[in-house]
Amino acid sequence: MDKLHYRNEVYRQLGDSTTYKKLSHNPTTTIQNTIKTTLDEFQTRGILDDKTHAFLTKKHPITPVIYILPKIHKDLHNPPGRPIVASTDSVLAPISIYLEKILRPLIRNTRSFLLDTGAFLQIIRDITPVPPNAILVSFDVKDLYTSIPHTNGIHSTRWLLSNNNTNPDLIDLCCTLLSIVLNNNFFLFEDSYYLQTKGSAMGSNVAPPYANAYMAHYEDTLIYTHGLFRDHVLTWKRYIDDIFCIWEGDLDSLQIFFQFLKTAWPGLDFTMSHDPHQISFLDTLVNKDTNGNLSTDLYSKPTDRNSLLHYDSFHPPNMKKSIPKSQLNRVTKIVSDPVIKDQRISEMKSKFRERGYPLRILDNATTDYSTTKRPPASSRIPFIHQYHPAAYKLHKTIRQHWHILQTAYPTINEFQQPFLPCFKRPRNIKDSLIRADIGSTQPHTTQRFLSHPKTESTFLTPSLTIYTDEGSILTETFDYCIIKRHLCTPSHSLTPNSTMVKTKELSKDTRNKIVALHQAGKTESAIANQLGSEEINSGSNN
Repeated sequence: MDKLHYRNEVYRQLGDSTTYKKLSHNPTTTIQNTIKTTLDEFQTRGILDDKTHAFLTKKHPITPVIYILPKIHKDLHNPPGRPIVASTDSVLAPISIYLEKILRPLIRNTRSFLLDTGAFLQIIRDITPVPPNAILVSFDVKDLYTSIPHTNGIHSTRWLLSNNNTNPDLIDLCCTLLSIVLNNNFFLFEDSYYLQTKGSAMGSNVAPPYANAYMAHYEDTLIYTHGLFRDHVLTWKRYIDDIFCIWEGDLDSLQIFFQFLKTAWPGLDFTMSHDPHQISFLDTLVNKDTNGNLSTDLYSKPTDRNSLLHYDSFHPPNMKKSIPKSQLNRVTKIVSDPVIKDQRISEMKSKFRERGYPLRILDNATTDYSTTKRPPASSRIPFIHQYHPAAYKLHKTIRQHWHILQTAYPTINEFQQPFLPCFKRPRNIKDSLIRADIGSTQPHTTQRFLSHPKTESTFLTPSLTIYTDEGSILTETFDYCIIKRHLCTPSHSLTPNSTMVKTKELSKDTRNKIVALHQAGKTESAIANQLGSEEINSGSNN
């Protein structure tokens, strides 16, 4: 998708006045004040403790931006876009995370809940055979995330919490915080701010459980009590907005039920696919023979390509060994017919060969996948760092000296087990070429990442390291704006990309004064006020 089409598609969606509203300014400060007032109120009532209050407060938020993912399976040449709001570390992010942690376990208790493909396969095995005349059906809710009216969604969330005997004070807190998230879903695109006035933003942590709660309430209120549902539905399982159904009845009654679904609940627009013999759901193809026996096979969309990780990619060797094993394990779990299973395994191995995988790795994966089991939960201490080929030497050194911790701390169980090396992906070319924020339309402006260039801090408060005459190091966290106002020389002023003040550029006397005042218990503000920016600036030029 070229940039012109990308921009046009974003603006087409933002032109929907029922879902989006253009703002005249950045509302971050207003939202921060609203959150603070709300949290202070619940803290005063004894509902919120200090630790949770601090977690829900984002002191230096970034600005969310919107981007779209092209749905090439719907139109390969002019694909519509799936809107995503990149809101990590935004002012609403802690609240979304908090709500998601509370709501997600409750969603599992709903009647139609479906966890993943594994759970779906188990259901298929449990219900087979079905009546030979049964119809396989899948329903899909179009644009669910952006279709939920705020009032109805909050009501559904309150219903979910109440049905699980949640404390009334916690229900009040959750619904109030949810209202703040929903009514302040703002983001930036190019040079303009927008507010999402309906639904939840994809990209927010709370969006999946919120959408699940809305659908569960809809099902419980209108679907399960409907006469056609009670008379004809043998199975009804839902994965967020995708529903699998087995219908024992004729097509006319199914069409009547489908029309009921489309009109019964405000804002929900259903689509339906049905077939007496075969239907796709998630990554599974369900087949029904003439005797009503169900079987499953792998399903892939016609637009899918061989996008498996290339063997020459800069990734840990263990990862390139485990990917074939996991994919072959996926094949053997989904494909139920033994003859078709062998064929799918051969096809999967051919895909890996196309991506450069040697036969020895594929042969080992073929040998191991049949006995692969999920390892038990580990209490080993993870050592997480970016991947580098030399990391294995570091791991070897740590293992050689791990016994020191085991001997020194025999009562700590975690030290009695070897540590767990974990890699995180380093920045790659894709990260440099593809950005969520496509930038400003104004000339001569630097590329932004999720925010405008700012004169004050946007990110976490940096650490200030001060070197004393004796060579000792004093490290303390200072407020960014105080550092910028008082401790930076004009030639070494901070930018939003800076992470540390270059304090060695200050004069020796100034550095010693800072250390002495800090050791005397002075705050950073008092130190900055006492020294004064003029003294610092003049001292740094000596």
